Amino acid sequence: MKPVESLQDLDEMIDLEKHNVAEEFLLESWVEAAGEGIETEIIARSAILMALRRAVAECGEAMARELAEEIPTLFENGKLRADTSLH
Repeated sequence: MKPVESLQDLDEMIDLEKHNVAEEFLLESWVEAAGEGIETEIIARSAILMALRRAVAECGEAMARELAEEIPTLFENGKLRADTSLH
């Protein structure tokens, strides 16, 4: 881990840690659902729709739409391979 050189560096480190923790929570839920026999496609569709609905409810439609519009770019940039993280 690089040393903290500024408040911006600290903010970026905190943001990265929040992303890591969020991904851990979501992965735990995914594994639990799969363990109950729910198919991957159903889990994935449900997770995407739930995330966008929550984003609309908490941050507004514009932010949720922006998130949805980023998805093709994430595929194009290789960010949605199984061995990568979103951040």
